Amino acid sequence: MLERWIRFAHAGQVSFGKLGGNDQIITVYQGDMFSGAKPTGQSLKLVDVKLLAPTQPTKIIALWNNFKALGDKLQLATPPEPLYFLKSPNSWANPGDVIRQPAQAGKVVFEGELALSLARLPRASLRLMRQATCLATPAPMT
Repeated sequence: MLERWIRFAHAGQVSFGKLGGNDQIITVYQGDMFSGAKPTGQSLKLVDVKLLAPTQPTKIIALWNNFKALGDKLQLATPPEPLYFLKSPNSWANPGDVIRQPAQAGKVVFEGELALSLARLPRASLRLMRQATCLATPAPMT
């Protein structure tokens, strides 16, 4: 059975745990989510917490123009090497957060992103990828 780890805020604290009980009950854990997490013995109802993004990265390094079909459609030349850019910590949202349209005029494109959090040295990253769970929640746009 797939383990579903979540981060959440409750009573002014950020915590993490495993989702169970028909996805309605959180078993709260302490320590490091990726290594040696231990249950606290506390359980919470999902409806009583605010879900947070699975991790809290300090930065995201993203690959620019990684959708070949779109590049071909826009007649963009393939760069000789991959082009990267940084995303700041205010460029992502928690599950259920409203995504606000920028005040500036222009084209706004809705995108979903899949991120890999590298929290360990490369040797450990294979183990982390095997344990990774992706939680995605669509957010309403206003």
